[in-house]
This record gives sequence, structure tokens and C-alpha cells, in this order.
Amino acid sequence: MSLKTIFIITVATYRMIFPGLSPVVPQPGTEVPRPPVTKSLTMELYSDRPADAQCKAEVTAPSGLKLDGPAKLFIDLKRKVSSSAPASKPGTAEEVFINKAYWGCSETVPEGQPKITKSNETGNNNASAEDRNINSLPSNSYAFWPGPDSKPLHENAATPGIYTLVTNYCGNTSVTLEQEQNFLDTIELINVPKKADLDKAIKVTWKPVPNALAYVVNAYGGSGNVSVDWTSGSDPAAIANIEVRPVSKEEITKLIEKKALLPPEVTSCTIPAGIFKGSWSVFLTVTAIGADKVEMKNGIETRVLVRSVVSVPLAGTTYKPMPDENEEKNE
Repeated sequence: MSLKTIFIITVATYRMIFPGLSPVVPQPGTEVPRPPVTKSLTMELYSDRPADAQCKAEVTAPSGLKLDGPAKLFIDLKRKVSSSAPASKPGTAEEVFINKAYWGCSETVPEGQPKITKSNETGNNNASAEDRNINSLPSNSYAFWPGPDSKPLHENAATPGIYTLVTNYCGNTSVTLEQEQNFLDTIELINVPKKADLDKAIKVTWKPVPNALAYVVNAYGGSGNVSVDWTSGSDPAAIANIEVRPVSKEEITKLIEKKALLPPEVTSCTIPAGIFKGSWSVFLTVTAIGADKVEMKNGIETRVLVRSVVSVPLAGTTYKPMPDENEEKNE
């Protein structure tokens, strides 16, 4: 069996809503603190070839990325990949955790939901052997950029151009990012409840993101040993880990047809009423999926992922709502 090397470039736009910052687009003429936006390009190199202290890996990036020189990947020599879960101590009772999974945009819980899984039951086997093989990563060595001492990207950085990877242990390759692999715009939420009533349906709306090919919305909550998760997709297994794995335009089309992904013209989704009732906290993410790319060259598989993500707490550790005009007048 030939040794495998995978080079991953992730082009991402992130916005995380913190307490005290409004999650929605402010009205014209109003001065409201806006959550910070982070644009990042990360590079990861996974290989079946082991690395030692003499190994080197660097990427020459296009001038539009505005780096001071080649991006020198940090080779993590301490990274260890566990082959199995640690065994529980004999004579001790293992605590059972319960997961309740819901799916689909709807005001009420569809029939047949939730799917309940206990931690002491057999793991999820929904993914096919072929899918698990495609998405598995080599584990004998790992390198990444930016490293601990790297500077943030310039605010006007652009990703299109040729990226040339050179190493002295797992080969060389290059990949061209087109304009469709440039940073996606920030996801702007335009309808998030200030105080989410977990007994009622929660509708989330956002502005369209140019060049986004699809959207997926997720929410997470729970309490104690019970976790609750929900996804907008009608087939959770089909979009498992889609936020962090490459997806072709052809696959996106098929997933939209089966309602596993939201098409680019759909910019709202409703979380069914009551599924997070009793949760200590609830967290929401909206992900826009751009034009990913996968190619094989010089024996190295290169994956390019393009994403824009916004995250906001809905309950528990929720943001502090900005005061209404009427509230300000009454003070």
C-alpha cells in the first residue's frame, strides 16, 4: 500500500457573537458595537511519512496574501494519535451519556424524532466504509500554518494564486486557488431573538452571502449527561462533518435536491419548538459553503475548503441584548 499525504488549505471567515455585542445587522444611522470578523487561511499537512527535527515544510503563497515570505509550516513532533479509547477501570461503573438528535427546518418536531443514542451503545455506523476511507487522514506526521508565532493576515489579504508546497520528507506539490476560492463575505444575521424562548420555535434569518453555494445551520444544547443537537439538513448522516471536509459542486447539488443542505437562495430556517427546553445553554452556528477544490498532483492530495461561519449563543451564556429605543426612553 502506497504512503499517503494530504495537504489541506482552509479559507475561512469567522464571526463569533460575544456577550454585549448585537448579533443582528444594526439599523442605518445607529452606532452599535459589532462583533469582530476574522479572516484566516490555514494550511495542514498530514502524511504517512514520519517526521523528525530535521524535516522542513514551507509554502510559497501568492503576493495577494501579503505574507512577508514563505509560510514555514510548524511540524508537531509531539502529536500522538490514539489508536483506541482508554479502557475503563475495572470495578467502576461507566457514566452513561445520552444524545438527542433532531433535524430539519420546522416549527414543530417531525414524527420519528429525536434519535436517541447512549454512550454505551454501538457508535454511529451511518457513514459508509468508502466515506470513512476518503475522509480519514494520515497520522504518522502533522504540520500546520500559521504556527504559534505567526502574525494575523493583513485585512486586505486575498487568496487567489498559486500555492507551492516544498518539503524534505513527504514530497512537493502546488495548487491554484481561483477567485471562487477567495474569502466569502461575513454572514450577517438579521433575525435572532434577544431572549430565546426555548418552549417556542426559533426562526433564524441571515443576509445572502455572495458566492455561497449552500448553507447549513446547527444548534447545540443540553444539561447534565444529556446533550441535544439539531441540524437544518434532512439527512444528518449525509452532511456529517461537512463544515470541515471538502464537498464538490456536484455533491452540493445532490445534497440540496435531497434537502440535506439549504440552497443559496434560502436564507432562513426554523428550529422546532421545545427541543432545547431545559438546556443550560444553547449555541447556534450558520455555515456558508463555498467552492471547495480537491486535486491529486505529485502523489499528494490537496483539499481546499471555503467557509464562512457565524456563531451566537441563544440561551444560558447568551449575549446581552442591546436596549430598545423604548427601553432607553423609559430609563
